Amino acid sequence: MFKFFKYFSLASLLTISVALLVATEPINRDPSVFIELEKQSRLLIDKAAIKQLQELSKGELSTGWSREDITPPGGTPTLGYGERKAQAADKSDEPLFATAFALQTKDHLPVVLLTADICFWPNELSKRLASRLADALPRERIFLGATHTHDGPGAIIDAPLLEAFFGTYSQEVAERILNGAEKAVRTSLADLEKGQIRIHEISIPELVINRTHSNKAVNEIAVVIELKKDTGQKALITTYSAHATLIAPHPVVSSSNYPGALNAALEAQGWELAGFFAAETAQAGPAMDGKIAQAPGTQLAREYGNLLAQKIMSDILESPKTFQTFADIKTIRSSLLLPKWGFRLPVFDRSMSASLTSALLSGQEPDAHIHSLAINELVLIGHGFELSAEHGYRARKSARQNGKVLVATSFNGEHHFYVVPESSYDDPGYEPTMAFFGPHLAAYIDRLNSYMLDKLADKH
Repeated sequence: MFKFFKYFSLASLLTISVALLVATEPINRDPSVFIELEKQSRLLIDKAAIKQLQELSKGELSTGWSREDITPPGGTPTLGYGERKAQAADKSDEPLFATAFALQTKDHLPVVLLTADICFWPNELSKRLASRLADALPRERIFLGATHTHDGPGAIIDAPLLEAFFGTYSQEVAERILNGAEKAVRTSLADLEKGQIRIHEISIPELVINRTHSNKAVNEIAVVIELKKDTGQKALITTYSAHATLIAPHPVVSSSNYPGALNAALEAQGWELAGFFAAETAQAGPAMDGKIAQAPGTQLAREYGNLLAQKIMSDILESPKTFQTFADIKTIRSSLLLPKWGFRLPVFDRSMSASLTSALLSGQEPDAHIHSLAINELVLIGHGFELSAEHGYRARKSARQNGKVLVATSFNGEHHFYVVPESSYDDPGYEPTMAFFGPHLAAYIDRLNSYMLDKLADKH
């Protein structure tokens, strides 16, 4: 009997070892992999810029905005906490929204900033939205983002592994988001009126913390876009890096988390409409009293949102900055080449094969883009990752030295998991494990962001 178990154990070990070799591959730690990818990505950016920068957008500014309900049916699973395992959410009286802000100069083609109370935009959902809006705007003129609430609708991804965690794909839930987003964009365009803009950089370090390295700085700047029509109506767009995770995983609730509370608090102070874009959320957790803040239910999220609103209000009311009636708007959206992705198995220092990872996640290779939108001194650069707030901290300091206000936003129409600094790549924990493209991705993204900034400034 002992010999049987001995040989059985050896056979099992051999089977597992062979399976690991067949279904996995070594993590690619060679930085040269990105050299050729960068050359090709720069060429793609160049090509996109030649076409898209032909649309000059200088002149007097007009602004418009709109919001539409996208609240899912009661009992819909949420997207954001894998540990919920597609558990249905308790019914909530808190509505979820898609919110659009349109900007236009003279009779040039408008741009729209569109955000929603969702964790992120799955690639197929954003493609369908762009197709619906093709008669109104080309894709590069729609800058997508999300509040990144971990309590927004699940059941919007048609992929085996993700459906197990976030709910079986529901056409009804997806259509609610698409219908609301489309209507918000079209209504914001119809709402365009002569207006003004000013940009605020507000330091709020006490409400965000590095959740992986508490001794390292993350981006603590809330960049706020203030819009005003000549009729007196006002709107605000807030960008901030803290994860929308104030609500604990259990019990499961449907909620816009702190961004919804923030928007409501700002609107109570006289702004007709407020919207929120998640910035560089990787490593950035919401903080209160110097530690990560989270509690069951929505109360803490509301308190945090109200506190953030007070900080923003105080700064805006005291701001000496003047509104600008003239705007210079530029946008470039380009494909971004990536290596093949692989789900990490840190214990073995290997990753799943690219084909197995693709089959589990989407059935496709990663379809990534870089999207820039410059409005006077403000530059938004959107990616379909959860970008590192450590990198965001350094990038903004560098941009500020060149007279630019830089915001790197996450979830711009797709989701390709985390971008963490190379120094954090081999750390234990969730975020490094969910970095699927090797340790040198962050530096690659940084270089392409810099190239995009230079391209917008006509330096190439």
